[in-house]
Amino acid sequence: MVISATWIAATHAAPAPSSPAPIYTRQMAFTIPFQVASSANSPQPTEVQLHTSSDRGNKWTLIRTVSPSSKTFAVRAPADGEYWFCVRTKDAAGNIWPQTEPQAELRV
Repeated sequence: MVISATWIAATHAAPAPSSPAPIYTRQMAFTIPFQVASSANSPQPTEVQLHTSSDRGNKWTLIRTVSPSSKTFAVRAPADGEYWFCVRTKDAAGNIWPQTEPQAELRV
């Protein structure tokens, strides 16, 4: 199953100011597509990271890392519940973008 939300992982973009509406599914395994936005003013990412929170954003955990060319994350929920997701990129110098507190960009 492909969750019908695509992120554009901008290397310097701020997260959305409000929480997105949840996407409901009975599937425990799904894929989340993404696109990496390119910018002449920012370093090219070498890694795309998927972080999740199962407690409404109180604690975030890095669950997957892929190359920017991958285009999707494979996700398997460990149990029923609401999961929040956010994407970060990492550049060659090891900097993580955006450099703000994680916020839900996708709720499943």
